[in-house]
Amino acid sequence: MNTPLEARGLNVWRGQRKVLHDIHASFGAGCWTCVVGPNGAGKTTLLKALAGLLESTGEVLLAGQPLGSFSPKARARQMAWLSQNDVSMDDLSVQDVVMLGRLPHQQWWQGATASDHQVVDACLHAQQIADWRFRSLGTLSGGERQRVLLARALAVSAPVLLMDEPVANADLPHQSDWLRTVRAHAQRGHTVVSVLHDLNLALCAQQLVVMNQGKVVMQSSADNPLLHDCLKQVFGPQLSVHRVQDRWVVLPA
Repeated sequence: MNTPLEARGLNVWRGQRKVLHDIHASFGAGCWTCVVGPNGAGKTTLLKALAGLLESTGEVLLAGQPLGSFSPKARARQMAWLSQNDVSMDDLSVQDVVMLGRLPHQQWWQGATASDHQVVDACLHAQQIADWRFRSLGTLSGGERQRVLLARALAVSAPVLLMDEPVANADLPHQSDWLRTVRAHAQRGHTVVSVLHDLNLALCAQQLVVMNQGKVVMQSSADNPLLHDCLKQVFGPQLSVHRVQDRWVVLPA
């Protein structure tokens, strides 16, 4: 069975500066993988390269096929993207923003079908934002916007979901809701890849990819003691990783 998403020897340049160095990483079905690392480690660059949003060398394989072999619409059906900010949609209603997630499944002459409306309505209710459906995106707070953008990404119903700092502006209750949503999405067999700065939240993922200076230092299960040592090497000895009840947490050493 093909790995849903894989990077093989991935390199990215910005001008004359190489910012990703020979990245090898794989992302399995039914698994949530979190990419972590210090500022400037290349986390968002890797995510954008996996999504085909940046020019790169090496290979990105989607469902076992080169990413470049997919038409834009076919790729959009296979891979959903959630970025930190998108101000281009501020004038759209929440319902219309979420409906954008259904565009890859629609024919240009057809418009939204009854099935599309059912999916959008389910996503609005799942994210507890149905009461906002007629509000414009621009009237929402940062955390509220992220909930709407997550609903849009989920409405795509894609096998792969990529998220860049999806809870950057969310309060703790909404972070908890996000965590339950992401875990359930992975349990349904989807591939989830997120970039997070919050190591405590990142350690809730099944797999971590640790990056530093544009390289993958380690990819491993969040339970691996060697991964915990790797986090201390990359982020500094002032942190320690401990098991508290049913989860790993990062504490000052």
